[in-house]
Amino acid sequence: MGTPSFAVPTLVALHKHHEVLQVWTQPDRPWGRGLKLQPSEVKKKALELGLPILQPHKMKEGFESLQGLDVDCMVVAAYGHLLKSTILQYPRWGCVNLHASLLPRWRGASPIQSALLYDDVTGVTSMQMTEALDAGGILLQESLSLNATDTSETIQSRLAEVGAELMVQTLEGLGSGALQPKAQDPSQVTYAPKLEKKMAFLNPQEPAAFSERKVRAFHPWPGTHVKLGGKCLKIKKASLFHESIPSLPPGTLFEFQGKLLWSTSEGCLEFVRLQWEGKKEIDSLCFLQGYHRLPKKTDA
Repeated sequence: MGTPSFAVPTLVALHKHHEVLQVWTQPDRPWGRGLKLQPSEVKKKALELGLPILQPHKMKEGFESLQGLDVDCMVVAAYGHLLKSTILQYPRWGCVNLHASLLPRWRGASPIQSALLYDDVTGVTSMQMTEALDAGGILLQESLSLNATDTSETIQSRLAEVGAELMVQTLEGLGSGALQPKAQDPSQVTYAPKLEKKMAFLNPQEPAAFSERKVRAFHPWPGTHVKLGGKCLKIKKASLFHESIPSLPPGTLFEFQGKLLWSTSEGCLEFVRLQWEGKKEIDSLCFLQGYHRLPKKTDA
């Protein structure tokens, strides 16, 4: 059970090591200017592998499809629907979820982005599912260090591959009886909120180091932006500027030694790649050549 690209490596790994009776994924969604229906990434891969596909609009439809099937386990990876107890209890070993964090840290909708904002380490967890969100017992975990260039896109890809192998190990452990779920420590629980477009605004009152993390965490969606001349300027890539510069009011965009800098309450951020709304993405040099109303600082 899965929908986006994050779930595809797990599907491939399960198909290699086990008999996959059904693949559940979200219904096709309209996409693009023509609003043509597009299949999920999981559906595309399931078609390629020749696996039976279900796209239930309601969980009752899905449950009815299970009747008569001898199911050891249902594996869930970013499916997009909460499962009712009737489904959770149907398989012999229950339902197992692959979650993109080291639970109990970052339960919820945006674990990858939250880890990039606040942590230096993330990982994946296989867990026994319950009706409560991401609250089931932990089966296996694998950690992954974050580096200074990681974005949510790169981390998702890495976690997807690690998670696929973890899920294979999880099913082996459940099948042999060697693996038992371990309860999560409620005192360590944190929540990762659902991402919204309003989160994309870079707040100059926040330190530059946090804004730099935000640019990486919110790439590719919802992205980040600042307002300049009443227009939205999207920030595609940024880095911390470590040299000392006399303080400027937070939110000032200026040129210094050929670099495009943005002042915050604590330090400066260098904007490396940018995009005016509705325009092509450009680097900072092109931006500086075409925009002549920025203040300049000629010395530190």
